[in-house]
Amino acid sequence: KNPPDDTVNCIINVSSFYVDIVVLSGHSYIYPQTLYSKTAPWREKMDYLIKNLKDIFRYYKFRFGHRGPIEKFIFTGSVPFYKTFQKEIESAFDIPVEFWNPLDDINLVRNVPDDEVNTYGPMMGASIGVGLCKFRR
Repeated sequence: KNPPDDTVNCIINVSSFYVDIVVLSGHSYIYPQTLYSKTAPWREKMDYLIKNLKDIFRYYKFRFGHRGPIEKFIFTGSVPFYKTFQKEIESAFDIPVEFWNPLDDINLVRNVPDDEVNTYGPMMGASIGVGLCKFRR
């Protein structure tokens, strides 16, 4: 399902110590960035993560704001699914948060328990992206 051409979303892939961020505008990307946490996993540094995200979005508004406001955050990867994560992000930015599991819409060949799909599925986002890069040429 493709978003309308004027939709602006932000996809954020979270791992333990880095966060890949890309703003998607219609069918193209703008301003990809990577954040690193050298001293502790992101779940222990939410204030630092939010501060850095705010800096990135301040620049986005300055440089690319003519494309429209970011309408939604889409998190994937090793997302810290603890209860306050979504609330902290939504309240810091006043933008809705969605979690993406690439395996949600795939019929798996073998029976895989739901807890495994929900635990490991979001981590597949980066793998799928890397795999699809070879078709970009």
